[in-house]
Amino acid sequence: LLQDDLTQAVSRAKRVVSDPQGIRA
Repeated sequence: LLQDDLTQAVSRAKRVVSDPQGIRA
């Protein structure tokens, strides 16, 4: 579970970097 959670965190971080406005959406 911890590894999966970390993977999601990384995916979100990459998405935010790609689309800064994505964090507000």
